[in-house]
Amino acid sequence: MTHIDPDEHSLEYLQNTIQSAVNASQKVVVATPSEFVGGKTAWTLSNGQTILYHHAYVALGIEGTGDQAALDLYNPWGHAHVKVPLAELKNVILFLDID
Repeated sequence: MTHIDPDEHSLEYLQNTIQSAVNASQKVVVATPSEFVGGKTAWTLSNGQTILYHHAYVALGIEGTGDQAALDLYNPWGHAHVKVPLAELKNVILFLDID
């Protein structure tokens, strides 16, 4: 298993690593922090979607290109699937695990 701290890598590296892993049928799990800035339990992204705190999502891949690129996340509990704009990725992701 590979553990990745987004703060230690560029967005380009994260994008390429996630997409390569998904393309290779590897599992990519994304974890969010135990709370967001100001103690919030959810964070509204610039696209109007909401990502939950202290949660795990499955990465389905990167959709779009350039400024429109977003990480497509699946919530295995069946609610609040979300597309995280890559520009906001480091603000809302605690770590990634690839297996």
